[in-house]
Amino acid sequence: PKEYEFFRALIDFDHADTHASKNSAFQRIVDLRKTRTVCHLADNQYQYLAEWYNPVVRELLCSKRFTGDLQWVGGQLVPAVGLREVKRSVQLMEELGMIRSIADGRSWESVDHVVSTPDEVLSLAVVEYHREMLERASCALELFDATSRDIRSVTIGVSKSKFSQLKAQMTAFWNTLLEDCDEDEDVDLVVQVNMQLFPLTKIEGLK
Repeated sequence: PKEYEFFRALIDFDHADTHASKNSAFQRIVDLRKTRTVCHLADNQYQYLAEWYNPVVRELLCSKRFTGDLQWVGGQLVPAVGLREVKRSVQLMEELGMIRSIADGRSWESVDHVVSTPDEVLSLAVVEYHREMLERASCALELFDATSRDIRSVTIGVSKSKFSQLKAQMTAFWNTLLEDCDEDEDVDLVVQVNMQLFPLTKIEGLK
C-alpha cells in the first residue's frame, strides 16, 4: 500500500497543472520517503527554500552577535520562531553543507556550497520561497513603521525593448547589492530585499 501511495503521488506531481496541486503532491512524496536515503538531498533543499526563516537563521548563526543560544536566534525573528524550528533549521543546513560548527556549536560559519537537485523540484521550491517572502513583505506593512521599511510600487507603460532593459538594470543593481553586503562584516540585523518586475497586461512575444 505504501508503494502504491508513493507511485500515486508521483503521478499527481507529474500531472499537476497548478502550483498549489504540484506543491501538495510533492509534500506527500517527501512525507512518504522520509525513511529512505534516496533523493534526501533534494528533499532538504526544497525544505530549506520553503521555510522563510531558514536563510534568516543562517545569517544570525554566522553573525558576531550569536553566543551559542539558539533560543535567542528564534526570538530575534519577526515573527518569532520556536526553538524546535530553529534546531530543525540548523540540522537542515548542516546536512546541506551550508554551515559548519566551530567552537563546539557556540559559533558557526557559512559555507559556499552548491547543491544539485532536479530542476522541477528546485523550481517548485523557489516559487514557495518567493511566496513566503512576499507574504512577509505584506506583514511588514503592519509590523513596522515607515522609518524601518522601504516598500514602493509603480505602474508604468513600456515597450518590449524597455522591459528587457529594465530587467538588465535590476540584475546589475542586484549584483552590486550582493557585493556591497558581502564586504560588511558587522551584522546588526537581517533584512529582506525584494525586487519585482512583472506584466499586468497580455503581450505576445514577451520572454
